[in-house]
This record gives sequence, C-alpha cells and structure tokens, in this order.
Amino acid sequence: MAVKNTILGGTDFTTPDARIKPTDLNDTFDAAGGWVTMKEILELDTTTDFDFSVGPGGASPSHSKEYTISWTASEVPPNYLKVKVLGTFKANNGSSTQAHASVSLSIQAKETGEAYSTRYSKEVVNCATYTSGQDNMIDFLFELTAGEKANGLVVRIGISGIPGSSSAGSIVFSNDQIVIEGA
Repeated sequence: MAVKNTILGGTDFTTPDARIKPTDLNDTFDAAGGWVTMKEILELDTTTDFDFSVGPGGASPSHSKEYTISWTASEVPPNYLKVKVLGTFKANNGSSTQAHASVSLSIQAKETGEAYSTRYSKEVVNCATYTSGQDNMIDFLFELTAGEKANGLVVRIGISGIPGSSSAGSIVFSNDQIVIEGA
C-alpha cells in the first residue's frame, strides 16, 4: 500500500492498490517547503549598531535591537530558534584592581504583542585584576512557545558594558555578525 506522508500535510490513500502519481506527492513536498524554509537564516545583522569603545570615566553603553520573526500561514514554524552573536568582546582594567570592567549580552523574546522574557543573560568578559578579551561566539538555542509559533515573535538582543573607574578601565564590543535561524 502506498501512503503519502500525513505528518507534513499529505493524505493517506484509501485504495490499497492505488498508484502514486507525481501530483499526489507534491502536497507532501509543498508542506515540507515551509519547514525547510524555517530552518534557514531568518535574520543576519552585520551592522555597527551595537559597537562601542569606551575608555576610563566614560558612560556605560547599552545598545539593543529588535528583530521581528514571523511566517506565513502556509509555513510550518520551527520548534527552536538559534541566536548566534559573533564579535569582539574586550574588557581591560588598566592594571587597576579598582577598575572592574565588563561586557554583557542579553537575549530576550516575546510573542508578538506580549511582554519580554529573558532567555539568556551573561557577562561575556569581565576583569577585576587583569585584561581579558577575545573574539567570542555565543551560540544560544531556545524553544518557541505555542503562542510564538502561532503569532510570531520579537527577539531583542542587548549588549552593554561597564568601563571601570573614572581613572582606569576600558571596554570594547565590535559586531561581526548576529544570526537568527530556525532550528
């Protein structure tokens, strides 16, 4: 008995000896097309919107940006979303034990029209007694709620820093790329 894939939107044949025709399979491949599309990159940000370089006594920067993620009714939304942040995170205390310098990253998400919930929040680099910094890639995966799948969502990424004291310490963030993709 030939059976089309009902999970992806096909229908079962009711006649055991029915022959499968290309048009019979097209509905299964068409249904899979949305699923395959959602596995691809949904957002790619290579802008300098998040970048900062702050020396001693400078103000603590805080930059955030929202990305609206949605799909059409014919697309099957992913179960998970992956957020990748690749950039240079640096903190330098300027050889002062009093100048705690740090750079932090936060990822928040919300169903369209609802309140944000924090999915990830971490000091990526900090230094109280030494210089730290490197190219970092944060790769974070989170599960979508039923509401986010049905109504779309907004992802807010925030990058902030504390430069240290008024006489020592500095911080840098330089964005290489931020990628949001279905998973």
